Amino acid sequence: MDIEIRPLLDTPLSEVHDCFLDAFSDYEVPLQLSLAQLEYMFSRRGVDWQLSFGAFEGDRLVGFVMNGVGEWNGLATAYDTGTGVRASQQGKGVGKQMFAVALPALKAKGIRQYLLEVIQSNTSAVALYEKMNFETTREFVCYAATQGDLSFPDNRQEHFEIREISLKEISRLDSFWDYPPSWQNSPDSLKRKADEFSYVGAFSENELVGYGIIDPNSGDIPQIAVAREYRRQGVGTAILEKLLQLCQSDALKYINVDRQDQGTRQLLLACGCRETVRQFEMILPL
Repeated sequence: MDIEIRPLLDTPLSEVHDCFLDAFSDYEVPLQLSLAQLEYMFSRRGVDWQLSFGAFEGDRLVGFVMNGVGEWNGLATAYDTGTGVRASQQGKGVGKQMFAVALPALKAKGIRQYLLEVIQSNTSAVALYEKMNFETTREFVCYAATQGDLSFPDNRQEHFEIREISLKEISRLDSFWDYPPSWQNSPDSLKRKADEFSYVGAFSENELVGYGIIDPNSGDIPQIAVAREYRRQGVGTAILEKLLQLCQSDALKYINVDRQDQGTRQLLLACGCRETVRQFEMILPL
């Protein structure tokens, strides 16, 4: 039976979820999300169902490309929130067919570039994107830990305190960044689900000098940052320890730390996190 590619606007989330579980059943990184978890992921990453596309064999969804839409580096951008093909259809060019329809449709809607991340060891996917003229823009490292893995060096100084804050209080602290967050950890992504996160600030004489953010339910940490003049004083360690206290999950993860961000990487390793996978960030101008 022929494959038809069409927008997913009228497709129930439950059908996408069923296809998602099949497509990622043997994926390198476990991705067996519940229906609620998948809906949360799509919402946080800004999925536009009208600009997301499915591959249909008759009425059966056999593949999907879910596109988040927003601004990235000043340009209207689509972000690949998830592309998958049922195991029975893998290796048959279904992904290529979906992109052949999706990319022109995105361009027609004013989208200027297409952004995605791909696990570096997924060499077939990397080769496909390179063949499509995607360019690698950054490399990311992902980390994970259980609560039992973590320990915190006692290197803090006494002139700062850690307390919970609001998203509004850290909305203008990009000066703390050495490298901007990835799409899924960006300020826009946080704002889409602002109430799901807890926010922690480090203060020195009532001046905010560092912060961290966590989703207490999943243990996902999208951002930790410390002002340059307050680094190597235990501020990051204290923030991470406070985030752990707020976490209701045994598992913690920090996805997509810029490979060049040695400070954050050393902090996570020193506290007991382990590296899981590395990813390429890739962009295709449209």
